[in-house]
Amino acid sequence: MKKNRLIAAVIVLSFAAAVATNANGGRYLFFTLDKRATAKEDSNVRAAIKLFSAGIAGFYDTGGHTGGLNMFPADNLIKRRIFMDIEKLKQAGYIFVIDRDKTEIKSVSFFSPVHAVAVVDESWIMEYQERDTRRPLGKAHNVITVRYYLKKLWGKWIVLEYEVYERGDGIPPLSAGDVVRL
Repeated sequence: MKKNRLIAAVIVLSFAAAVATNANGGRYLFFTLDKRATAKEDSNVRAAIKLFSAGIAGFYDTGGHTGGLNMFPADNLIKRRIFMDIEKLKQAGYIFVIDRDKTEIKSVSFFSPVHAVAVVDESWIMEYQERDTRRPLGKAHNVITVRYYLKKLWGKWIVLEYEVYERGDGIPPLSAGDVVRL
């Protein structure tokens, strides 16, 4: 009996020391224990991914119109990358029109209260058009799997990075360290 109490005391003290030495220790503890919070955050991550997809389509379809840019849930480097791509297309005389056909969120995994990864099967209809006349130049259907890396900043989830894979390709496994370093 004394041995069990001693083990319990060691576990409690170790846990208390870990929480006390980590500035976010309490936040992590409550996040892992409160399943309602996890379900709410899962819903918020899913909403951010859908808004991200809609935003990308809107930016490309309009040839780079910046309406809604502040609401677009993405890191500034991703925003910059998208608009640089749109500008290159414009300089070449093209517009890339994309429309999300289907989105199926396969999984959302949390690596901390502020780090999540989502794997999403997406289907897009894509068409190149002449910039000035909007004459269609070719249409394709793209079926992909995307792994989104998200972080919660200022109370909302944003996409920090994403990886695109052909549907059916194996997606490399991740460790918590891979995600939290972003």
